[in-house]
Order: sequence, then C-alpha cells, then structure tokens
Amino acid sequence: MSKRKNISICIPTFNRANLLAVTLQSVVNQTMRPSEVLVIDNASTDNTVVELEKKYKKVIWVAQEKNGGFSCANNVDRKS
Repeated sequence: MSKRKNISICIPTFNRANLLAVTLQSVVNQTMRPSEVLVIDNASTDNTVVELEKKYKKVIWVAQEKNGGFSCANNVDRKS
C-alpha cells in the first residue's frame, strides 16, 4: 500500500489574474492532488485575488502589502 504524498504548491503572482486562473485549473486537473495550494499575491492592482478566491475556495490566499518580488513571495510563511 503506498502512502499519500504531501505536496504543497506555492504560486507567486502579480497582476496575472488571467494566467493564474489557467494555472489553478491545471492544478485542479492533476491526478495527484496537492495537500495545499498557496497563492502569494505580490500586491496586485488588478483584483487578482478578488476574482479567483470565489472559485478556488480551498486555496490559501496570502496577500502582500507591497511587492517584494519573486523570491520574497516564495519565502512567505503561509501563516502570515
């Protein structure tokens, strides 16, 4: 019997609501589902989170107050 693997997906984003929707749908379509999906919004101004959090309720949304860049978004603690 194989153990279930714990997979976490961290998706940093900045003003990419259209691409993020495609990305999240791809995650949903995977045969091996992740344990958690985090989207780190890097201070978007295009309503990235507002548009998508309604559809993807299981996603953990973390909003940054200022854009710290890709590396900063990848190092955000999900509990922040």
